[in-house]
Amino acid sequence: NKMTKANITVGSFLVIPGEEVGFAKHVLGIGLKKVVDPVNVQQIINDINAQNGIAIIAHPNRDGDFFSMKDFIDVNNYHGIEIFNGVEVPHNNAEDKFNYILSVLGIKVLGFATDDCHDVASREFNSAYIKVFADDLTMEEIMKSLRRGNFYSSTGAIISSIKVSGRNILVSTDARSRIEFIGFNGQPQKTVLNTQKAVYSLTKNDVYIYIRITRDADGKMAWSNPLYVIKK
Repeated sequence: NKMTKANITVGSFLVIPGEEVGFAKHVLGIGLKKVVDPVNVQQIINDINAQNGIAIIAHPNRDGDFFSMKDFIDVNNYHGIEIFNGVEVPHNNAEDKFNYILSVLGIKVLGFATDDCHDVASREFNSAYIKVFADDLTMEEIMKSLRRGNFYSSTGAIISSIKVSGRNILVSTDARSRIEFIGFNGQPQKTVLNTQKAVYSLTKNDVYIYIRITRDADGKMAWSNPLYVIKK
């Protein structure tokens, strides 16, 4: 759990300083200037925020319930959680915690997929990642997009585009897939099978919607961040 201190750009490759801060629980810190001491979870989050970093709760479903529902009640000011972790088989997926935070606690958070790879030679390398949309390959622009949730998480599937037109959300991917529009309490509001495009029309009851794609050929998945409904 050491911090990568390099901040270099080589061609199309940018390194951003970060650390997995280990305590009884683990928190990822992205965009750090110095190492964070593992005091307690809230202090770790506070220290990351003090450096203008991004704090992410790591592998909440490790061993089934590494970071419990109650734990999420007791902390605040984190930016997101790992909704998928490449190492924690069979507890990789943490959408249950993600939707609990969004629906029950009513906190707007982001979802991140990571490979949790501490060795590039391991099988977990590149098993999960995020794809960031940014104007330039600089730390400033990448961090800006991360804060805005302008990225998607993936285990290999692709979200080609997400467009909002009026009350319609239009999604496309590059291969035939199951496309789901997930709403309050993690309930699918619409599912379209064996397709590369889908449209969802928002209803008056929607609070947020995020997209989950499962590729037909191999089961690889992708998740958007929540699109929040602003009611006037």
